Amino acid sequence: MVDKISCSLSLMRRLPPNKIEQNLSGLLNLVPEETDELLQRVDQPLEEATDQVEVGETMLIIDLTLLSIVLGTKISFV
Repeated sequence: MVDKISCSLSLMRRLPPNKIEQNLSGLLNLVPEETDELLQRVDQPLEEATDQVEVGETMLIIDLTLLSIVLGTKISFV
């Protein structure tokens, strides 16, 4: 039996890296049962956003940033 994860990762290596989000989305539609595993293994580009509270401050969107937005607090790494 062919391993779906191995085939999916092999395909992602051959597709254009500038369209990784589009390619990953299409792949997840083809093998939805492997969504968690693929999201863990495929690197995705970081996204930027502008902070609405502190005007003009640019930040990277990561899980902690999303958590701080939901909680309404600013997370400090000091």
